[in-house]
Amino acid sequence: WPEMNYVGQQEADPLTFVLYPCEGSGRATFYEDAGDGYEYLNGFYARRAITCEVEAGNIRLVDLPSANQKYFVQLGGIGLDAQAVKETSLAFKRSLGPLSYLISAAQIAARRPPKLFIQSENTSAREGSFVLVGNGRLYGGPFPFFKQAVIDDGLLDVVVFKRLGYLEIIKYLHDVVFSSDIRVPEIEYFQTRHLSVTSEQDVPVELDGELAGNCPVEFQMHEKALRVLSPPSSA
Repeated sequence: WPEMNYVGQQEADPLTFVLYPCEGSGRATFYEDAGDGYEYLNGFYARRAITCEVEAGNIRLVDLPSANQKYFVQLGGIGLDAQAVKETSLAFKRSLGPLSYLISAAQIAARRPPKLFIQSENTSAREGSFVLVGNGRLYGGPFPFFKQAVIDDGLLDVVVFKRLGYLEIIKYLHDVVFSSDIRVPEIEYFQTRHLSVTSEQDVPVELDGELAGNCPVEFQMHEKALRVLSPPSSA
């Protein structure tokens, strides 16, 4: 990566290994050569053994949410942030990184937000203009949006920005991030196992920062469905 018609056409991205052994040990072999010419036919290549050891005590079962049967790990968004993801080009992301999303959001802020209808179990329908759904506590890096979230409690954490314009939403984001509890009436926070979001408009949905279609969307929590490695206990 990136795609090229011949070796050296563009500078290659760094190669990153991500290993996911469930338990015990994992082993793989990495092959590499010069990337050009035919010297590999004469033995000019390298094979590297990659191993990973996992202690069984470090395995933890955590919840795994899904949206329209697409799994995600941390968060989903309907409205403002998904629109920013949709309108941020790959070249823009590569040149500016996370700042590119903020610039896109600022450009979107002057528009009229969509009208979303939110339905969860045992509650009446709600109306909002921006919805965030979390599994863990953090959103957008180190920001604790989902105050009560626990990754193995079987619940989706939901933040609904009620009938607000995008500029108002951006203003209230500060309150969500820096307050210990969400108390402003324009924002609602609740937990549920199932969530449905619909709209009469084509409102984009993002999952873990990637576009995942448009409304309507059904969120569901799958309890303790994902095995992850956790740091050893300090006790």
